[in-house]
Amino acid sequence: SGETLRIRHASVIDSALGDPGGGFAADIAYKILKDHYLEDVRARGYSVEVLLALMKIYARREPLEAAALLQQQRPKIVRRIPMQLFAPLLERAFDAEEHWEHKLKFVNLAYEIGLHDLAFSQLIQLEERNDARYLALKCLLLNRTDRNEESLELCRNLLSQQQGHGSRFELIVSLVKMICERTLNRTDNCRETYERIIADKRFKDHPEYGIALRNSIVALPFAESILPIEASVAFFDARGDMKNACQARISLAIQCARTGDTKRAMEIVETVREDFFQTTFEHHVIYLDVASIRLLDSHADETVELLVKKALSTASSTFDKLACLNCEMCLAILGSWSRDRFLPVEEETLSMLAVEPDPKVAKRCYTNLFLYYRDVAPDETLARKWRDKAATISTRSEGYDELDCFIVEDAINEENAVMARAGCAVPFLSYWHFDLPFDDL
Repeated sequence: SGETLRIRHASVIDSALGDPGGGFAADIAYKILKDHYLEDVRARGYSVEVLLALMKIYARREPLEAAALLQQQRPKIVRRIPMQLFAPLLERAFDAEEHWEHKLKFVNLAYEIGLHDLAFSQLIQLEERNDARYLALKCLLLNRTDRNEESLELCRNLLSQQQGHGSRFELIVSLVKMICERTLNRTDNCRETYERIIADKRFKDHPEYGIALRNSIVALPFAESILPIEASVAFFDARGDMKNACQARISLAIQCARTGDTKRAMEIVETVREDFFQTTFEHHVIYLDVASIRLLDSHADETVELLVKKALSTASSTFDKLACLNCEMCLAILGSWSRDRFLPVEEETLSMLAVEPDPKVAKRCYTNLFLYYRDVAPDETLARKWRDKAATISTRSEGYDELDCFIVEDAINEENAVMARAGCAVPFLSYWHFDLPFDDL
């Protein structure tokens, strides 16, 4: 009435999220809602509700604003907003954008916050170009979506063809190659790639060199990797890079635990916990690793059960879920679970193994199944079945790995002595992957 325009709030939202060409009413509705939330930001800062509301309206009408907001407020977003809420928003923003460069930025955002399937589905919609960011994302996303052979082949081709994208691009592609080789159980190749990276003086000033030091966790024996991981922590601390410093400390804690220093491992995890939660959606990594440190000290208690439940609630990849299920099997072994209680864990584990490419994960699962049916619910046939399946998987070209202490006589060595004392195949989750320096390639 008069000069006052009154619109129900839900109608404003519906109009604002409608077709950007939806006419004068939709344009007015969008402006009213946008101004309302921006005024709220000026008065009180960004609340979770305002962040979500602005992301929703920006995603359709101003997708670059959505991207900028997501990048600017990422620490608050990853700490307090479920990752799954962002998939439809990023889909909407990607579809609304016309320019190749801007669409690629949305692919990178989806990759960074862990929406790997979405990021890959968007990447393959784009025209292929000899663009360093596009090629690096393709390598990373093929790996993250379990297309490891394809990723490895692409990495090899890019490294052999001398694309002219510079040494930082070469380092990034070499790191992805190393991760693929580890995932595919090509341990000698993985170590060779690691050693080539560390020896190349061109790489030492690039931020990703610290990632290479951290990723010694997948290339070197446990004790041997501690010094380079400590160097990675110092590398990122010196650069004020909290996110990567946190991830390097997680790797350091794991190797300390695996070599018997569970006290130092727990101290590291506790000091990094709050900073870690501010840098990633993947809270399950901390929950799982704390549970596993406790399991190595033979604590199969309610605290560990609660930590594993928390980890399962946020784990998204098959690899990570299987780590959680392995923790549950360790609880079953150390806590003498009944067959009825154990059976659902076994069934879910075997179902997920059908689609998980990492042979070391499979060996850990088969080992825990063998230990359960040998020690807790004795069944000679099943125990032999799972032991034989574990024994067919070798994760070393020579010597014994950390799991052989359970399935090969006289196989205990410095790599598996701590695990042997624990009485079960305890899993850990460490960081191998990394964000792409999108604006610097």
